[in-house]
Amino acid sequence: MLRPKSFLILFFLALSFNLGANEQSLQAKQIIQKLKDLEIIDDQFDPSNEEHLKNVEKNIKSKLIKGDQKLIKELSSFLPMLNKGKGENEIKQALLDRLGDGPVKDLLKKYPKLLSFYAQIVKDEKALVALSGVLGQKQKLAYSGIFILLTIFLNYVIKKTIKGIFNQFLRVIFFIVLRIGGVIYIFRDELSPTIKIFREVFLV
Repeated sequence: MLRPKSFLILFFLALSFNLGANEQSLQAKQIIQKLKDLEIIDDQFDPSNEEHLKNVEKNIKSKLIKGDQKLIKELSSFLPMLNKGKGENEIKQALLDRLGDGPVKDLLKKYPKLLSFYAQIVKDEKALVALSGVLGQKQKLAYSGIFILLTIFLNYVIKKTIKGIFNQFLRVIFFIVLRIGGVIYIFRDELSPTIKIFREVFLV
């Protein structure tokens, strides 16, 4: 099973931004009702309570790790509610506030394009929905696992046959690119919106 940590961070940042902004808004009420339907929260949930928000994160993570198909299926209708109508600068600030002080926040401040990349993924309805689809693709997850195992074996064999620090460096770079490229190819449909955002932010 794919570890959903990276997706969860983006998802929960988007979620907490909406829940914490105004608990009386129609959008927040819709999100809270959806979380209740998914059995992630109960009637005692308070969106202004930081501990309750942490429990939401914990429960979503637990369900995704267990491969909860109901949650994965519902994400496609749930995610479009998040950050609807929010400006990119608002989302950026919310991301930074949610992260708190630490190396990740410092990194995003140092490299504003990276912050823009994360913010646009959170804002873009198609990107988040498509990323959530990765978790439901059991066959593709199996293929990617087999592919990674094959590259590990091949890397081990090649490592024994080549000499020199520079050649070893090239070997490491080659297999990193190969693994990333292979996974992107397998999940090309799910990752295409994110890749499009990456190109717009970093390559244009």
